[in-house]
Amino acid sequence: VLVKQCTCQNGGLCENQVVTKNRTDYNCSCSSSFTGKLCETKVNGCHSDPCFPGVHCTETSESYACGRKTCASQPCFPGVMCKDLNSPYQSFVCGACPKYYYGNGEKCYRNDEKACQETMCSDLVNCEESLDYPGYRCGNCPRGYIGNGTMCQAFCFPPCKDGKICTQPGVCGCLHGYQGPECSKAICRIQCQNRGFCYQPDKCFCPPGYTGQYCETGKL
Repeated sequence: VLVKQCTCQNGGLCENQVVTKNRTDYNCSCSSSFTGKLCETKVNGCHSDPCFPGVHCTETSESYACGRKTCASQPCFPGVMCKDLNSPYQSFVCGACPKYYYGNGEKCYRNDEKACQETMCSDLVNCEESLDYPGYRCGNCPRGYIGNGTMCQAFCFPPCKDGKICTQPGVCGCLHGYQGPECSKAICRIQCQNRGFCYQPDKCFCPPGYTGQYCETGKL
């Protein structure tokens, strides 16, 4: 009698079936999670829409679960990291709430007392509370300045030249610590001594035999 060896997969059970007098074949009895002749194909439990209308369906290692969310549904608060979990008790976990917010990561609530503290807004604009992440909004730059509120830069037209920068709206000037027609002369608030010369703001280049910030000390 020829008996074919059982090769059912994924926990499938062999059920012998007599085909002829001298030959015995078998069928595979698969669990609800697998299908196919050898139980080799995993069943998509959510394919048949088994859950109540409007309830989210999540495929699991066993079959499916109704009402479970995954990171694909963006369950966490905006800006919070989401991680999927392979657990029968929890399908995802959210990271920490953003700065100036508190909560469990899925739901975060603004801390109104700190929303406008230590913000990145420019000193020239007001910080306004916002219900949206990150809990504050920078106001508009004042007239004569351009930027997004976190940075406001003075605007000059025509553009500054000869090494100058726009220091105030419509006003070109030198960087702090420099002067001259081309802003190339450094300024030392205390004059360099003993024939030293100012090469950077408040920094003197000293001749041999002298040291100190302003070349005021003779070397022994």
